[in-house]
Amino acid sequence: MEGQSNKGAAPERGKHKANHLPPPPGMGPTLEGYRVPKGEAFGAAGVLAGLCVVYGCVRGWIEDGNPFVWVSVWYLWLIIAIAFAYPLLFIRGKTTTCGSDWLMYNGKVWVNTYELNEIKVTKYAGGYHITLKDTSGRGMMLNLRTLQELPYLWNYVYLGIMHSVVYGGATANNEAIKRLQLPARIS
Repeated sequence: MEGQSNKGAAPERGKHKANHLPPPPGMGPTLEGYRVPKGEAFGAAGVLAGLCVVYGCVRGWIEDGNPFVWVSVWYLWLIIAIAFAYPLLFIRGKTTTCGSDWLMYNGKVWVNTYELNEIKVTKYAGGYHITLKDTSGRGMMLNLRTLQELPYLWNYVYLGIMHSVVYGGATANNEAIKRLQLPARIS
C-alpha cells in the first residue's frame, strides 16, 4: 500500500546482489550475494572526515577561542584525508557470496559450510566476529552482524553451521553456542 512505512522489514531479496560472481572451484552455483554499495562507503568516509573537522573546531575553540585555528595546520588536513580515504579503500566493493554449501568473502577466501570443524564467535568493540574453519584447512573471519542482516544468505550459512555441529562434530566455543543457539557439547 502506498504511504506505508517499510521500517523494520527484511531487506529486499536481490538488493545489492553480487550473485553474478563465480563460485569456488568445484562448488555449486552462487545463490545469494551482497556487495557493499558505493553510497555506504562514501557515507562512512564523510562521517569520519566530519568527525575530524568537528574535533578540530571544538579543540580550537576550547584552547584558543577560535574554532578555525586548526585550518592552517597542514598535518590536520592529512589526517582528514586519511579519515576520508580509509572507508573508500577498505569497505567499498567488498562482497559476500554463498551457495547451498559454501560461503565466500571478497571472491578469494571461502569455506565449505557443511564440512566445518571449528566455529568461533568472539566479541570486539563493535559487536561480534565469526570465525569458520573447514576440514580442508580453509578459514575466514567475518562480522557476524553483516551475515545475519542478510536473511537469505544467513539461512544457507546457518544450515551449514548447524549440520557441521550436529552431524560433523564441529567444535564451537561458548560464545558461538550462545549467540548462534547451537546445541551444547555433550561430554
